[in-house]
Amino acid sequence: MDKKETEELFSEASEQLDAIVQTTKKATENIMGVIEKQMNLQAKVGQGLKALKKRKLSNEGIEELIESNSNLNNDLMKVMTLLSFQDLTGQRIKRIIHALKQVQTTVFELFMTTGLKIKAKENEPEKKLMRLDGDQKEDVRA
Repeated sequence: MDKKETEELFSEASEQLDAIVQTTKKATENIMGVIEKQMNLQAKVGQGLKALKKRKLSNEGIEELIESNSNLNNDLMKVMTLLSFQDLTGQRIKRIIHALKQVQTTVFELFMTTGLKIKAKENEPEKKLMRLDGDQKEDVRA
């Protein structure tokens, strides 16, 4: 695998992970939007049911509706809380992207240093390997 293929591989991995972050974020935002809309509607239904109860029109059916409405609200709040996974997932994927970029840099430096050491040893066979190693690392970073 040559340098260009290696760079393309790391670049592709980073791009794919970045796309996952964006897709997950968009989906989560859409889901949260729908849930917020349903929570607003649920609140209106709850107010209407409480008004019916105050008018002494309450019966067993209205009590069940009030309880169901409350359960719906609890479930919607639970879903909203559960959707916080997106933030944690996004943070983890960003860490992976950062790590991949660091690995890419390290592999490139290693590749370049090794190549430069081989070339330098061919040009100066009498020079000690430790000395060549330090010289080549400086050349790569420069």
